[in-house]
Amino acid sequence: MRFPKFLIVLSVGLVVALLVTSCGPAVAPTTEEEEFLLALPRLTLSFDASGTPSLAGLNLEELNPLLKQYAGVDLEASIAAMRIDPFWVSWMTNANIQHIEIQYGAGGVLVFVNGKLLPHLAWTEESFDNLGVAVETFMGQAPWTSMLKVFLPFVRRTGIGLVLMFPKQEGVAEIPVREPGAVPEVAATKAAPAIVARAEIAYDNDGVPSVLGTPIPEICAQMGADCRMVELPPALIAQMKALNIQHVELRARGDGVWIYVNGLELPHLAWNDALLADTAGLYAQLNPGSPFIELVNFLLPSLAQADVDLLVRFPVAEGAKVIPAEMHI
Repeated sequence: MRFPKFLIVLSVGLVVALLVTSCGPAVAPTTEEEEFLLALPRLTLSFDASGTPSLAGLNLEELNPLLKQYAGVDLEASIAAMRIDPFWVSWMTNANIQHIEIQYGAGGVLVFVNGKLLPHLAWTEESFDNLGVAVETFMGQAPWTSMLKVFLPFVRRTGIGLVLMFPKQEGVAEIPVREPGAVPEVAATKAAPAIVARAEIAYDNDGVPSVLGTPIPEICAQMGADCRMVELPPALIAQMKALNIQHVELRARGDGVWIYVNGLELPHLAWNDALLADTAGLYAQLNPGSPFIELVNFLLPSLAQADVDLLVRFPVAEGAKVIPAEMHI
């Protein structure tokens, strides 16, 4: 038996509306432009011990037969894609990971575990726009270049959040899901840098890098070391010239790692000592028997005390205009 089409559309619309409105406030996108903006609510997927997902209390596997029978809609493939192996669910439960939140929108892609923010991909409107320029300029005529060029402006103007809920252990206090809101500011580490490094590396057409005019393999040879792994294939150097990639800079500070291509700032990895310490704690929580816990507890927070700039130059193609390069110190 099938209901009239207009009743099916109306019913599905009502169900979707109820599910959406029960998910919480909309997540703000990166921009607030009026020409196009799509702020979607934060969705919550809850998994049982078998890894079966439910949305707003509705078991999707139980809902699918009804949709298939009365609306002719089969979500089996989609539900199968969302299902999680029970091993991972058990691991989350045993480690007391009650929820993981992923928020895409204003400021970047944020990841929260049990409400704690972790190092994440961050951007400004300018760096996100530069990503589109980089894709168009440096990816050549790749099949997906035109698709990215079309959709990136819409992606920047869209915001959405997703919370994955896992069963908690008996007797363990419930950890509330954080209230959605503004993107937390990642303040730079106030401690003095533990390491300060600046270097410019120049590659020649053969893929051999040099520092201060001296080939790095030659420097290593004087110390009895083999550094040929830092050399690049000449074919890759030729490709960089063809794409007019003249220089790439990596900049590490107490609040993250930035990458600049031909001077264009791209989305960066945001962190500080607190976020890195929480990441180290998460590693220990997920791997309580690991012999590397002390090493991770030492290394991760120390990354926030790095003050490093690395500028890598590549040969410029004949006839190409030289793009000035300087470190963003």
